[in-house]
Amino acid sequence: LASPEGPALLWDLDARTGRSWDQLLAARDGFLWLVTAAGKIFRLAGDELTVMGAYEGPLNPDALCLFGDRRGTIWAGTHGGLVRFADGVSTTFTAADGLVDGRVLSLFEDREGSLWIGTYNGLNRFKRSRFETLTAADGLSADSVYSAFESSDGNVWIASPTGVVRYSEGRPRAAPVAGRLAGRIQALLEDSRERLWVGTSEGLFHLDGDTWKRYDRSEDLARTAIHSLSESRSGEIWVGTSTRAIRLGQDGVATALELDGSPVADILEDRQGDLWFATGKHLFQRRATVLISYPPEDSRTYRIREIRQDPSGVLWLGTVDSGLLRFEDGRFTEFNTANGLYDDHVWHSAEDAQGVVWMCSDRGLFTAVRRELEELARGERTSISSVSYGLSDGLKNLECNGVGDPAGLRRADGKLWFMTAGGVVIVDPDHLDRNPVIPDVLIEKVEIDGITVLLKPVPLKPVPLKTPVGARQIEVR
Repeated sequence: LASPEGPALLWDLDARTGRSWDQLLAARDGFLWLVTAAGKIFRLAGDELTVMGAYEGPLNPDALCLFGDRRGTIWAGTHGGLVRFADGVSTTFTAADGLVDGRVLSLFEDREGSLWIGTYNGLNRFKRSRFETLTAADGLSADSVYSAFESSDGNVWIASPTGVVRYSEGRPRAAPVAGRLAGRIQALLEDSRERLWVGTSEGLFHLDGDTWKRYDRSEDLARTAIHSLSESRSGEIWVGTSTRAIRLGQDGVATALELDGSPVADILEDRQGDLWFATGKHLFQRRATVLISYPPEDSRTYRIREIRQDPSGVLWLGTVDSGLLRFEDGRFTEFNTANGLYDDHVWHSAEDAQGVVWMCSDRGLFTAVRRELEELARGERTSISSVSYGLSDGLKNLECNGVGDPAGLRRADGKLWFMTAGGVVIVDPDHLDRNPVIPDVLIEKVEIDGITVLLKPVPLKPVPLKTPVGARQIEVR
């Protein structure tokens, strides 16, 4: 190895690798990487040579190419697939993972950071997902997930329609629980006494030691559908059913609170100790023993799915058909597709540390900047900007689930979890992989007052174009 800054160094690699080596890569991690004709991959650190992988089998095991991308990840193209070395872990991708051919010949990284993979039978593009996803393959009871709740010990309980698992130490683990949960799981809660409660389409259950037990001390809760669960500061458990809210005192006595007869989708105790109830028709506030209803100013009804309070005390409401609502001092402000929001359905919303509000619906994830939302509410602007994320960004399924409570969460580490039909989607806003490359613009057609004045692809460069005096409309495609 020759260097302009010092004398040449010599390693007898053949003696240590057993056979001649084919390729050498000086990677960003400061190590030298080598592949041999025997299909082995080595890493050279100082004078220490470490075998990172060996690929043997019925196919020719020759390692064909090495590549180090801009993030410091090492990629090896072999006759047995594409191998990724990152954070001390090696992962192999084959035809079963989507490669058109497991025999990889060449690798190239484009300006957007996508990896292009040349194989014997075609070309693949590997685009890094912006999100982490947990599915049944990772240990969940099913791909479709309804709700999740972070417990006091930092673990997360994750509910699919038919089962609950506990996420700990970086992966889901099946909880050693006896007994059976009847019905579809729709709500999760761990109370201040560290008891886990589960609401299903057929009643209320709690975890007693290692056994699921049905809560049967109230006829109202024995077989009814449970849509939401919440705990007050005084230790009372509030249960939202298909027709009313029910309070469980610490003595276990159940007391019903009649609202408007529709399902209670969410219950929140605010910072002042008032309770808020979201139903299919109204928003209710319970202050001490007084119940207040907040219908919209017009004759419409808001089908509210979720209630969230921000640090300033403002309530944010996710709805069906009406977008995101801001509620303060008895006044609703509606953010919907008419003023720039990506979708009119909002199952769950959460604000990250940068002041960006993340939302989910049946069309994927989308965001809006809270500052813009507040400005629109004050009448300082007429529209907001909204960014959407879909399949091309790494979502395995666009459909987010809105039937569970909670349908998402913000963990103590700042990461945001969203429940989808394709697993739990985890967003790390502090390390979101954004594409800084501005796409090229191509003008295909220009019309002035309905008359075509330009009809050919034009690159992004100055093109003389005269506009007649009095022209009223210019359309550029």
